[in-house]
Amino acid sequence: MENQLNALISVIVPAYNVENYLERCIKSLQEQTYSDIEILIVDDGSTDQTDRIRKKLAAKDKRIKCLSYEKKGNYGLSAARNLGIEKAAGEYIAFVDSDDFVGPRFLEILYQNIVRYQADISVCRYQKLDERKTTMHRNGKKEQFPLAECLYVQQEQQYRQQKELFERTERTKKHHDSKMIEQYTGQQMLEAWYHKNFETETVVWNKLYRKELFAGDPLLRFEEGTLFEDVEFSLYAIRKAKKIVLCTEKLYFYMQRKGSIMGSRLTVKKMTDSLKVQRKRIHFLQQNQCIAAAKRCAVDYEKYAIRFYFSAGETGQKKKTRAYVTKCFLEMYAFAISGKEISKRDRLILILFKNLFCIQTQQEK
Repeated sequence: MENQLNALISVIVPAYNVENYLERCIKSLQEQTYSDIEILIVDDGSTDQTDRIRKKLAAKDKRIKCLSYEKKGNYGLSAARNLGIEKAAGEYIAFVDSDDFVGPRFLEILYQNIVRYQADISVCRYQKLDERKTTMHRNGKKEQFPLAECLYVQQEQQYRQQKELFERTERTKKHHDSKMIEQYTGQQMLEAWYHKNFETETVVWNKLYRKELFAGDPLLRFEEGTLFEDVEFSLYAIRKAKKIVLCTEKLYFYMQRKGSIMGSRLTVKKMTDSLKVQRKRIHFLQQNQCIAAAKRCAVDYEKYAIRFYFSAGETGQKKKTRAYVTKCFLEMYAFAISGKEISKRDRLILILFKNLFCIQTQQEK
């Protein structure tokens, strides 16, 4: 891609105990076809070699900046992202999690789209990965490698094979134009929540934001001390955006691993924060006249409550957890069941568990 008057993009990478993943993540950013970037690695009090690795990477690439808190500690993902926003010098902001990686054209395509369509937020789809292994040839031998590693190698090979195409020919534009582009207003994206673009809206790391969105707006910061912070932030950002452009190409690779927040066992905090943020989302959608979307989210909320009920033993407080989950389910039931879009299967499940929970509640009195 020819860099003609390109704006600076700040890529915020929170890092906590990711010594096995950080270099892969940063390398995927260093090899972006869009090179006018700064990479802000925020160490969130790591106790492994994460800090040493990021400093080693920064010494070799002036685009990498190491950010730390004034008082060292593990303050959480939200605090790390907020510090990155505060220090970002770019006109645009992107978030990348340190155990994930991106395709070589991730920033190029998001930037092209945000400029071309005069959008406030540019979005792409993503590929979920886990730690399963697969066979790959290396030095003439078949060896077992993590699936994510194989895909990363494939992305790297694709980048090298097509570097000439990306940087010097007009075919890049033709390739980009052939991909499906969808445009939304903020209100339209909210109305489509948990419907057409399921999960695409909720996360922050598959997007490029105009930094102007963040200016002077305390709502466009991540709530600290809570899990699932992406959801509430995304709601406010989407509502504020006048236009959002979505590329259906998968440019981001999301790693689901056992040691991560999402991959760890169920705890009381994880359960309560999950249900809390989902209630906030439902009320937010109601307040913004997105009733159908709110009811879709309410059905999903009830299904989460059911899952938590059966996983309550993992928390170490089974009886207390089940009582809380039952209360949450019954409070949302009437609203969830009233949705016109609810499937027959989901309706039957909700009715069945409503009766079960009511019987158990009566027996406990």
